Amino acid sequence: AGCVCAAPRDPPRAGGARDARRALAYWLGSTGTIWVGEGVVGDDTHGHSDDVARFVSADTIVVAVEEDPADDNHARSADNLRRLELATRSGNRPLRIVTLPFPRPVIMNGERLPASYANFYIANGVVLVPTFNDPRDRVALTVLANHPPSPPPAAIPPAAPACAPGPTTHGHRLNPRDSRVTGFDTGAAT
Repeated sequence: AGCVCAAPRDPPRAGGARDARRALAYWLGSTGTIWVGEGVVGDDTHGHSDDVARFVSADTIVVAVEEDPADDNHARSADNLRRLELATRSGNRPLRIVTLPFPRPVIMNGERLPASYANFYIANGVVLVPTFNDPRDRVALTVLANHPPSPPPAAIPPAAPACAPGPTTHGHRLNPRDSRVTGFDTGAAT
């Protein structure tokens, strides 16, 4: 995860990445770690990687890539794509990489939000995908629909909390009384 050693989350210390790899191996059984670079412009989580890249299977990763060189996400996403192209899975085999576009910049109260189609949530029988009332919404939904084993995607409309600061993936907390989503968080405490 890109958030493991992000400076605002963890104070710099000797062996940060090495120690994180060891902890992930010990506690989660991880056999490898892929470190992505900077997150998307407007990231308010101090390093969550879930709006940059997501595994959809053991060998397939979806990554958000900005094609427009004038956009601030272009260089960041190109660097992350390069890192993933150099990464391997077990047996020294390359990853299967699927690219998603970014939506046009989403501005709220004069600030750019961390809008990304990669910030989807895989649930039982559906993939919830944030949409932004953007022509690229359909492209992103089609890309995700064409890459099983993921279930079919369902668009989250822009008026929903997915368009506000804080990732879609933190909106899955349910109220046990009536099974309704009770709120979204910014990931600051995760």
